Amino acid sequence: MFDPDEREEDGTRVVDIQLKLPEHLFSEFLTVWAELNKRAEAERDDDDSNQGTLNDAL
Repeated sequence: MFDPDEREEDGTRVVDIQLKLPEHLFSEFLTVWAELNKRAEAERDDDDSNQGTLNDAL
């Protein structure tokens, strides 16, 4: 349960979720989660490097 109107000081909402999975599914979940985090980090790095190029061009 959570209060949908409850917000952090900065206005964001936080929800804690608990998952119960069999061991083999938990391992698969961690593998997928790690891959998604790597992709998101690579995209952030690309955005940062593209921003620098844009600033240099201006």
